[in-house]
Amino acid sequence: MISVSNLKIDFKKTSTKKDNKESVVNVLFLKDLKEIKYRPVWLNNEIENFLINHSKSRKIKQPYLFETQFGLFLIIPILKNTDDYSLDIENQGGLILDKINLDFYDRINFYIDDEFYCSNLLRGLCLKSYKFENYKSKTDQRKIKNILVFSQNFLKIKSSFQFNLNLVKGVNFARDLVWKPANILNPQSFAEECKKLKKFGVKVKILKESNLKKIGMTSLLAVGQGSRQESHVVVMEWGGGKKGEKPLAFVGKGVCFDSGGLSLKPAKSMEDMKWDMGGAATVSGLIEAIARNKIKKNVVGIIGLVENMPDGNAQRPGDVIKSFSGKTIEV
Repeated sequence: MISVSNLKIDFKKTSTKKDNKESVVNVLFLKDLKEIKYRPVWLNNEIENFLINHSKSRKIKQPYLFETQFGLFLIIPILKNTDDYSLDIENQGGLILDKINLDFYDRINFYIDDEFYCSNLLRGLCLKSYKFENYKSKTDQRKIKNILVFSQNFLKIKSSFQFNLNLVKGVNFARDLVWKPANILNPQSFAEECKKLKKFGVKVKILKESNLKKIGMTSLLAVGQGSRQESHVVVMEWGGGKKGEKPLAFVGKGVCFDSGGLSLKPAKSMEDMKWDMGGAATVSGLIEAIARNKIKKNVVGIIGLVENMPDGNAQRPGDVIKSFSGKTIEV
């Protein structure tokens, strides 16, 4: 059993009568509006013809829910293979969650043998199920959605989905960072969040202001010098490749709050400036996904973490600063 948000996902070879209760939605895949692919053994000709004929008359192109005398059926048109096939399937998974999100649907049965299609579809479901409510004093209790995947290839599908599940966990780590308010996520606490990646085998090095001054990262320090929060740089290293092989490098901007400094931003849009660390969150989530999936590449993620605030010590328009590269910058 795999749990993500309010989803509980399991995989089986065949279904039984117990798996088809009143509140069950049976998800079936329709090819070219002509045939039900991956047809379950219990699906008789009467039900199949009903679903095909009504899908054809409606010319459905998106997931379509049929409430029939035979039960609840969600018909999924099989997508055509394109350059963005994986992403197209992921988006279809999100649409499926929209259809089954009603409270009285507690069990969703998928019948599919295509491991690539299914694992990408489940990724979309999991990504769409994300909800950030960490700091609400009262939250609505979300109904658990039990998803069962029935397939002759259920073991291969489960294995294939593990890769996508790790992507989802990396994405959700980045989302959690982005949604945290600036009074909770500052450069120091962001750096502490990155330390959690050590349990996946990532080497995490944190450079504090004293280290940054020594190596000459003056332009980064200048951005944060008006804040009471100390600036940091975090270096995350994943060594999955060959020893000595050049790493892939990803760099993310992490301004945990950007007030504009002395050049204060308009009040109307300033609240959104807690999201000016989205680049750093993306790099952190990427490193987690890479490490969880044990990618056979050497990868380095570097994020600069600062807070830009107005203060008597803040940098001024017109100041000239020498950067790490040796170039001078006029603010």
